[in-house]
Amino acid sequence: MLGLRKTTTAVTEDPSQPGVKTKGSFVPKRVDETIVYFSLLLFGISTGQIQPSDLIKTSGNTKQYGYYSQIFAKIHLLGVKWQYGLAKACELVAAEIKAEEFKLLLMKLAQVLRLGEDLSTFLSQELQAVMHGYITTYERAMRSLDMLLEMYSTMMSTSSFLVASMALLTMISGGGDSSQLVVIVTLTILMGLASFVFMAYYLFPKDRIMIKEGHSDMVKIKKMLMMALGTAASIGISLSFLNILPIPLVIAIAGVPLILPGLLARKLDAKIRKLDDSYPSFARHLGDVYSTVGSLGQSLKSVLRSDFGILNTHIESMTNRVMSRIKIEDAFDLFSKDTGSVLISAGNDVMSNALVKGANMLQVGSRLSEITTKFLEIRKKRLQSAKAFESTIIIMHVLTLAVFSLINRLLNFLAQYFALQQSVGSEGAAILSIAAGDTTLMSMILSLLIVALSGVNAMALKVSQGGLFHTIWFNMGVLLGIGGVVVYGVDIFLDSMIGDILDITESLEASAGLGDA
Repeated sequence: MLGLRKTTTAVTEDPSQPGVKTKGSFVPKRVDETIVYFSLLLFGISTGQIQPSDLIKTSGNTKQYGYYSQIFAKIHLLGVKWQYGLAKACELVAAEIKAEEFKLLLMKLAQVLRLGEDLSTFLSQELQAVMHGYITTYERAMRSLDMLLEMYSTMMSTSSFLVASMALLTMISGGGDSSQLVVIVTLTILMGLASFVFMAYYLFPKDRIMIKEGHSDMVKIKKMLMMALGTAASIGISLSFLNILPIPLVIAIAGVPLILPGLLARKLDAKIRKLDDSYPSFARHLGDVYSTVGSLGQSLKSVLRSDFGILNTHIESMTNRVMSRIKIEDAFDLFSKDTGSVLISAGNDVMSNALVKGANMLQVGSRLSEITTKFLEIRKKRLQSAKAFESTIIIMHVLTLAVFSLINRLLNFLAQYFALQQSVGSEGAAILSIAAGDTTLMSMILSLLIVALSGVNAMALKVSQGGLFHTIWFNMGVLLGIGGVVVYGVDIFLDSMIGDILDITESLEASAGLGDA
């Protein structure tokens, strides 16, 4: 995703798209959101009917576009300062580029510059092509993500039965060292689930929606998170040493503090998304009014007569800055920082550069509104899929831990039953040597599984949702609470049933002993 208002000369990488690193820039392997906004910037500047050299110089000086800005700066250096000519410079630079879509754009631009065709018409067509390529790539990635998450759900549904089978095998084989097989199988399942999640995390878009650097709400959430982690660890360790509650309940209680920073992050995420929803209509309206009025301050005053929801507060602040004679670039920059939205920051950068270069703001505002609306549409489709996946994960989380808890209690029951049989005494040789596995080991595995499975499932939900990363702590806290309560509930239910069975068995064995006497 595009991180605006951030200049860097070090090795950088776009975290939302895979690529390769080169000195001083990130080289994208496919169409990403940054090139869409960069193409929009080129189109917006070109509507001002400026010289090609000025267009390339301006786009090369906008460092927030990273790799793309550096390429255009290099073209300007070769074409103007070294006097190769802009068309020849485009061809020379394009020959060294590995990103096929951007390379093709530069080759076409070279031909347009050589023939002297209208740049705005050409860049308008290229913007449509780049946007279509981005939407196609994103939708294909989402289909792949859905398939991967379905495989993840299937693996979760089969994992509990696999462990149950291994537990039965350990009983038939007499327990002992065979119990280690259950540990190996459980760890293998967790590693398999984790590999699916991290594969999806690194390969698919993350939809970063917020500029985190220096934002007051993010600072508050980070402080709250540190306090929550400390509180959770303290509660867990204290209750474990005091041994006044079962371990599953201790885990559930320790997970509750994590919900608060996650809840704050979810509220901030929802706030940013509301701001984004209002931005397309604002961009279109501002471009329409400015093309008629010709003054940014008066245009903003006119725009404020309309209702843009929670975005109105930030528009008012920007209006006051503009009327106080603050530079256009600084006014838009502060507007972006106040909102904290990556999408608004990207759009504001395009509008500020277009305004400074005397662009046709009617066209710029209209195209910016269309592109932003497209981005919001595909994000909403992703959230709809994530909601369905969230319901599936919660159900599978409950069922998986319930089955594991059932296995653990059955092993405890068998251990008590075999101990009772040995105390009474038995005659005859058994065809199969049946014994319960290591119940202490199984209890430790169950406790570890509650925490590990909650963490993996929380990450899976975060990958499917995209957006602000710190919302993962809400998922983590809820899943820890649900998992601990479910395991404790299954234990209580089975204890009541198994306790009755053991009482009956013990009474029968005692009666048989009195009869023999």
